[in-house]
Amino acid sequence: MLRVIWLMLFMVFAGGVSGQTTGRIYWTEWWSYNPANSRIARADVDGSNVETLLDGFQAGTGLKDLAIDADSGKLYWSNRSSGIIERSNLDGTGRETVLTDVNAIGLALDSGAEKIYWTDYTYSDPRIRRANFDGTGVEDLVSASSGCVLEGIALDLGSGYLYWAERMDQQIWRANLNGSGATLLLECWQGIGHPWGLALAGGRIYWATDESIMSAFTDGSDIQTLVMDLADSPRSLEMDAVANQLYWVTGSSYSGMVQRIDLDGTNLATLMTDLYYGYGLALEPTSSTAVPDAPTSITRLENHPNPFNPSTLISFDLLEAQTVRVQIYTIEGALVSTLLHQWRDSGPHTLVWNGLDVRGRTLPSGTYICRVAASGYEQSRLMTLVR
Repeated sequence: MLRVIWLMLFMVFAGGVSGQTTGRIYWTEWWSYNPANSRIARADVDGSNVETLLDGFQAGTGLKDLAIDADSGKLYWSNRSSGIIERSNLDGTGRETVLTDVNAIGLALDSGAEKIYWTDYTYSDPRIRRANFDGTGVEDLVSASSGCVLEGIALDLGSGYLYWAERMDQQIWRANLNGSGATLLLECWQGIGHPWGLALAGGRIYWATDESIMSAFTDGSDIQTLVMDLADSPRSLEMDAVANQLYWVTGSSYSGMVQRIDLDGTNLATLMTDLYYGYGLALEPTSSTAVPDAPTSITRLENHPNPFNPSTLISFDLLEAQTVRVQIYTIEGALVSTLLHQWRDSGPHTLVWNGLDVRGRTLPSGTYICRVAASGYEQSRLMTLVR
């Protein structure tokens, strides 16, 4: 499956496939003292045509995150008060319980593998878990130290990673999709605040704090604040990578909002107001739009020779001076080497890859992916090593 995903990504970054824009926004609201004000709702992307899909949920800590499987037309959500994960059709019909005896907060879906990932929080046993879409095959992937409030979770299926936030410890972590190789990427002394939701795009990770939206490269470097002084605690984040826009819901009061901003930090827009303690957010992809044939930051990516043995010269052009990252992955999506992660001037650049991994070990014959990321844009190229 990862091989297929990587080939699709290669086609996207090389040009020639379509992407999905956002059609409707789905969100959860809950109020501890009044179940009547707890609901799952949706609206058009401009905030119009608001409709309640499901309501009357149990009082308590209530509804948390939600996620959409566009392939099957299903909406999944976590109901921590009842200790369950549920799903329905996108119009709210066909409601059913998928998992019981869980304490789910953040949700993420791998539609290709038909897997649900979630942050499972109890004070004594916080965990990252996953299961099949039908609720079978529950696995504990990562166990965290007690006291961690696990919040947002996001999947990078192309690279084979999952990311999650530990709100109270002010940390953001990454692991392989099977839970191995857990790595602390960002922590409190770096000024990341108390992270809530997570989103991924263009080689960067985005997260919400109590009053701001921040981002960094997915290795934890280059921390930036996208927007500051936000009201009412931004929560779950969702990315429209085609439109280069980030959405979130706020939820510290009964006057919460759904808001949106461009990835350069401009054009902050409030789409909806007067939500009762908003928490989860999901975007429904709809109409297809063409992905540009060439990203605007990286105009060329080549390697010569190809196939190669023992080394190949990688060449790329930058339209402007910026931080650029060049990485090599296996065709299955495992990172084997980071060749460059530095500031570079505009113009042509070259570097050599000698067919070794990050520890200097000789890699076997096979197809590898070179990925170049800069300023939120990426290009990838397939390279063949022949021993």
